[in-house]
Amino acid sequence: MALKYEIFTVEADADTKTAIIDSDRGYPKAATKTDGYRQLIKHPTLEKWAAPVDDDLVTACASMSAADRILRYNDTDPNKWKTREQLETDGWFPAY
Repeated sequence: MALKYEIFTVEADADTKTAIIDSDRGYPKAATKTDGYRQLIKHPTLEKWAAPVDDDLVTACASMSAADRILRYNDTDPNKWKTREQLETDGWFPAY
């Protein structure tokens, strides 16, 4: 799976999933001074947040039950998924 982004309309939902993933992946990591596995992207004008879901995360969750996996990312709703190109088209990364 290529890098995709799960879209959230409630920031707390995005934060909750990110905290679970960070804990699973052993973050924060003092040795690398890294706070988290992924960072949320806030849409500049809408109340929406995008969270990257990469192959490493998908692989780490592969042996989990569907109920456990959905706590980390929701792959059951195609409307919640965007590619980088779709985010660019939808104005997530405005030109400066």
